Amino acid sequence: TGILQGTGTVTALGANANTSGGSAGGGGGGGRIAVYADELGGAFARPGIVDAITARGGSGWSTEGGAGTIYVRTPEQAYGDLIIDNEGYIPETGSTPLRAFPRGSIEALGDTTLTDATQGFSLDEDYGDFYLYVAQGSPGTLTDDPRFPSGGTATDVMVKPRYTGVPTFMRAPMVDSPADVDIAMIGVPYDGAVTNRPGARHGPREIRNMSSFMRTTHHVTRINPYELCRIGDLGDVDLPNLFDLYGTVDDITAHYAAVHAAGAAPLTAGGDHMITYPIFRAIAAERPVGMIHIDAHTDTGDEFLGQKIGHGTPFRRAVEDGVLDAKRTVQIGIRGPQNNGMSWDFPLESGMRVIFMEEFAEIGVDAVIAEARRVVGDGPTYISFDVDGLDPVYAPGTGTPEVGGITTLEAQKLLRGLRGLDLVGGDVVEVAPPFDPSGNTALVGATLMYEILCILAESVAKRKG
Repeated sequence: TGILQGTGTVTALGANANTSGGSAGGGGGGGRIAVYADELGGAFARPGIVDAITARGGSGWSTEGGAGTIYVRTPEQAYGDLIIDNEGYIPETGSTPLRAFPRGSIEALGDTTLTDATQGFSLDEDYGDFYLYVAQGSPGTLTDDPRFPSGGTATDVMVKPRYTGVPTFMRAPMVDSPADVDIAMIGVPYDGAVTNRPGARHGPREIRNMSSFMRTTHHVTRINPYELCRIGDLGDVDLPNLFDLYGTVDDITAHYAAVHAAGAAPLTAGGDHMITYPIFRAIAAERPVGMIHIDAHTDTGDEFLGQKIGHGTPFRRAVEDGVLDAKRTVQIGIRGPQNNGMSWDFPLESGMRVIFMEEFAEIGVDAVIAEARRVVGDGPTYISFDVDGLDPVYAPGTGTPEVGGITTLEAQKLLRGLRGLDLVGGDVVEVAPPFDPSGNTALVGATLMYEILCILAESVAKRKG
């Protein structure tokens, strides 16, 4: 049984119809609704136990004039008719119980509001009554917040103590499928391609932990990414071929190809910088992307000890594979000695714009932003941030630190200045927690990831209209 409290006439859509057992209208006072679905399964006609509310098809409940339409999100992210399964399970799966939504976890959009402690979804074991309040006939739509596929809202998550719960990126919900989100935050715990100090394999876990310090709304841009997009933590890339470098490249490629095919934009925590190469192979297979690359090193070497793939070679390989547009690539913060000029020659010869740290210091952040925007233009662009681009006083926990680098404030201003570009993804790599027991480098990595998340969410939302 269900009760509608509010105004307007309730009508059934699709194969559903009003049946005996209660009045189908509120008129301000509310009324009991009885609905059957002769072909869709389940019944709402029999008073008594109602164990689950789910969605199917393309229809929904609506009051007269289109006000107060109700959509319920299933674990599969479908919208549609309200269907009651008297066994208490999602009809599509036959086994997955629909979770209960606590008070406040369903946000009203438009002018429709949920009020009063008794309102919202109540899915207890015995009754599961469904209550809705439409304020004085105001039009609007109620929906489970599409940014949080598992239920709940940004506010619900963020107001909880930061030391509670299972740590996820930004305390966003864990998701099993990239189809459930617009932006998938992903960990790649791999550092098998480093040439010196390992440790970045632990980066995703510690970045998740320190990202609990992040909140919803950016204090400068006022962007709340969770209002713009469905955002979730997709977990870590599975690495069954951990000791096979080339097999690992293929595994990462396959993982991101599935993310890309689902329409989600990836935001990644590494891992060493090699991981960006297979990410490009997946998301840029149809057309090359441009890149804004912040780093102390160009990562355009050719080989190391006979190996063509390493954390110092990803962008040469990406250009050779046609997944990175060298002429739409800018490298920022480059510095430090090399044993030969190979890593400096290739980017310049291929058409990349290289901003050495000395030029960065001379022209300033605003000019660097302008130059980066000029280089990448209005085409699809990826942001890759190696934390060794920062001075090691700010990020000592990394494998190949180079003194004389970018400050954290300069890095934040730089990323904010990229707002409005056509961003298709980003990563923060080379956070190596074992070299910084204070946790500060992981905090820096999480903060940079949040900065990228804000501007990426704005880009994704714009593309999706």
